[in-house]
Amino acid sequence: MNVTDELRPCPFCGGKARIKHLYYVDGDDPTHSKVECGTCHIGTTYYVYQYGDRNVIDIWNRRSDELDR
Repeated sequence: MNVTDELRPCPFCGGKARIKHLYYVDGDDPTHSKVECGTCHIGTTYYVYQYGDRNVIDIWNRRSDELDR
């Protein structure tokens, strides 16, 4: 399964989310990642890529009505 398959739809418009990576000019590996809606472009902030995409996927998929469960 592709990690983008784990992303929930955008909570604002229902659009498909995608992961974006930020690279240093001379680097081959991403330094930061974020999740962004492909339709309305709302998204998380960039997070350090030290642990891969798991962190931003969990942040994107969390919804405010689920925080106290």
